[in-house]
Amino acid sequence: MVSLKQKRQSGFTIVELLIVIVIIGILAGLVVTQILGATAKARDTERKTDIDQIANQLEAYYAKNGFYPTLNNVVNGTGNTTWRTGNQFSAGDAAKSLYDPGNAALLGSTVPTSINQPYSYVPSPNNCTAGTDNSGGTITSATPCTGYTLTAYLENPAGAYTKTNANQ
Repeated sequence: MVSLKQKRQSGFTIVELLIVIVIIGILAGLVVTQILGATAKARDTERKTDIDQIANQLEAYYAKNGFYPTLNNVVNGTGNTTWRTGNQFSAGDAAKSLYDPGNAALLGSTVPTSINQPYSYVPSPNNCTAGTDNSGGTITSATPCTGYTLTAYLENPAGAYTKTNANQ
């Protein structure tokens, strides 16, 4: 005799599977946003550290000479490498010491407003001139720089990190 009872198959319904997929998707989204935020925070921390190190180099230069370098003396590029070497401004890794870690961009004279802009170094007073020549000798006709403002753009939260010297 044949039984009229049907065998019940076990398994998940479509609704149960969709709920699990949605939960996994939400968790994956949370993890990805945390990872992306962490990398931006790491770059921001590196920028703050770089600004602090540049400020330390500038203060050491000031302690030795009694004034700060001009923007043209500080930035890496053609024409100022002789000045930097002659003035012993950046010992060690001179080629990278004033670069943005995210973009390898040069220091500029305008305050950065996006991740695509470099750090900025603004010496003061306006139009100050170099106090030393390429060999480190004093220029008597100079209007030396007596202060500066360093700024780096931060990604998270978007904004700026600024360091101003105490001599202003």
